This record gives sequence, C-alpha cells and structure tokens, in this order.
Amino acid sequence: MKILSCHIEAFGAMRDQSFPDLNAPVVIIEGDNEAGKSTFFHFLQTMLYGIYPVSEEKHPYAPRDDARMEGSLTMEADNGGQYTVARRLRSTVSGELVGPDGRSETLGNRDVPLMHISREVYDAMYALSLYDLVTLQYKDKDKAWQAVQDRLVGGMGVDFLRPARSVVEELDAEAKTLWRSKYDRGSASKKIAERRSVLNGEIREAKERDQELRALSDQVTQYVQHNGDLHEERRNLRVEKRKIDRLAPIRERLRQIDNARQEAGDPAELAGLPDDPDTDIEAIREEIEDIEKEKKQLESEREDAGRILAAVEAGKGFDMDMRSGNPYDGLLQDRKRAEDDLKRAQGQLVEKAHDILTEAWDDRFADILAGIAPVALRERIEAFEDMQRQADARKQAEEAQRQAE
Repeated sequence: MKILSCHIEAFGAMRDQSFPDLNAPVVIIEGDNEAGKSTFFHFLQTMLYGIYPVSEEKHPYAPRDDARMEGSLTMEADNGGQYTVARRLRSTVSGELVGPDGRSETLGNRDVPLMHISREVYDAMYALSLYDLVTLQYKDKDKAWQAVQDRLVGGMGVDFLRPARSVVEELDAEAKTLWRSKYDRGSASKKIAERRSVLNGEIREAKERDQELRALSDQVTQYVQHNGDLHEERRNLRVEKRKIDRLAPIRERLRQIDNARQEAGDPAELAGLPDDPDTDIEAIREEIEDIEKEKKQLESEREDAGRILAAVEAGKGFDMDMRSGNPYDGLLQDRKRAEDDLKRAQGQLVEKAHDILTEAWDDRFADILAGIAPVALRERIEAFEDMQRQADARKQAEEAQRQAE
C-alpha cells in the first residue's frame, strides 16, 4: 500500500492544506520546531487507524477554534486500485472509504481494511521521534543503538523476530571461530576493522556536529526568546502610542483652555455674563440698530427744532411744516399761541391808540394821553408785559430743552 496524497481540512494548527505529491520512493518532511511535522505524522495515523480519543476535549490535535477535525487520504493498494478514506470528528466520529469503482462504504472509526499491521505495530515502527532518541541516555553508543533496535523489534508483537543485538553477538562468536587470530592485510576482518575505524571517526565527527547543533539550538532558543521579548516590547510600545494618540488632542485642548483662562482673567469678573452670550449679543445688535434709528430720528428732529429756533430768533415767525412726533411741538405751539395773544394785545393797544391817536405820534400826544384814564391804560400795559414775560419764559424753556438735547 502506498500513500498518494492527502488533504487536511482541520487538524491541530493546520488548516486547509493539501499534499498532492506523496507518491515517491522517499518523502522527507522538513521544517522548524513546531512547524507541524509531528502533526502531519499523527494525521496520517488518524486517517489509517481512526480518531482516538473520540472526544474533542481530550484529543490533543482537536482544533481549539470553531473548526472541526476533518481530512482525507488517498492511497494505492497492492492491486493498483486507489482508495480514499475521509474522517471527521463532530459530536461523534464518522468515516467513509471510497473504492476504485467509486462505491463508498461507512467506515466509522475502524482501521482501513488495506492495513496489514496493527496500530500498535505501526506506532512502534514509525513513531520513533527525536525525543525518544534523546531519552536513550547511554554512554555506550552500541547500547543506545541496541535499545532502539529492541524497541522496534519488540514493539511489533511477533515472536519470529529476534533483537539485532543477540543476533550480532551470535554472529561475532561464530566469526571468531572462522577467522584467523593473525590475519593478513587482505582478510575480511581487517577490512571490517578498517571500516569500523572509519565509522568511529565519523561517529566522533557526528558527536561534534551534534554538540554544535545543540549549541546552535540553544542560540536559536535564546533568539526566539529575545524575539518574543522584542514582540512584547513592540506590543507595549504600540499600546503607549495609542495612548499618546488619544491623549495628545486632550493635551492640546487643555493647553487651549489654559490660554483661554489667561485671556479671560478673573472668573469673578465674568459672573454677570449670561449663559447664552450669542443670544444677548444678537439682542444688543438689534437694540443698537434701534438706537441708531432713533438717533437719526432725533438728529432730524434736532435739525427741525434748530431751524425753528433760528427762524424764531430771526423774527421770521414759525414754520408750521413740522414733522409729526417732534418733541418741540407742544412748546412751539404754546409759544405760537403766546405770540398770537401778544399780537392780539398789540392790536387791541393799536385799536385803543387809534381811539386816541388819529395821526402819527407827536409830543403833543402826551397831553392827550394824560387825559386817558390811567387805570385802563395801566391794565392794558400790564397785560402786555405779562404776555411778553410768558413768551420770554417759553423761549428760555425752549432754549434749555435744546441745550439738554
């Protein structure tokens, strides 16, 4: 039986990996430590002999993520027919074997029928790992190799095979009886001794190389540990960088807040500020606009009042074409009524004078006026003076109002 190819859906740390070119006289699986060499060996054993143990919690190669153990193996029987076995582990173990004719049969967790040795013999023959070799701590190299042979032969569980050590001992004893004690240069024992000397030299070199490899392995372990430390440091630096990236804007914001506090000064001076200055600023702007309008209105009224006062002071009378809402309207109207009363009083005086005077004034009028009743003349004159004083008082009030404005 020959293994042709296999596909690992999920087994240990291996995911979705195919090995299509296993049909070769010698197949070498090479890789670093923890690369998956042992995982691959146990996958082949699982495909041929079933999944043990059958519990995901107890199986050493059961995936620890959401994946489930699954794979397939294609092999060629001695008769040339190709068979494919597929196994998977869910809540239970399921297996299927597809023959050359395409028919499939339920295999369950049983061994592949093509296997000619048991699982125990397979494990003893092919599962000799580096760890097993290291544990053979014999100072004598011959004894170590003999222990390996004893394990391989003894683990097969057959009684017709003997350990190589006992067979070699018997052959050496028989050779001693056949070979001469004093052999020449071309004897077989001489050649074997020379070959043995060469092999011993190669063994010494192998030991030296083994020491070098162990030293290199120690260095690799140190480098791996150092690499892990560097990865941890890099991870910590990334965490610190993320903190800095998050805190840098906050630091800049705090700096801006400090600058704003320095510019703002004592907070007690800001106690009177409203909670929403923007709204109050807008209201103040509207109020300023209203005040500007009122200012323009007052300036216009002031111009009207100044024009009226100038006309009054110039003796030109009142300009009645005044704008509505003028604050001087009442005062000007009172002044106009006073001047009208004054004019009427003057008119009455003139009429009274006409009653007395029939022509232009002359000194001789004095005698005529002397004949008028003083009481009547004094009343008229006092009434005129009162009106004149009222008009002057209104004029002064108007001037004071104008100065105030």
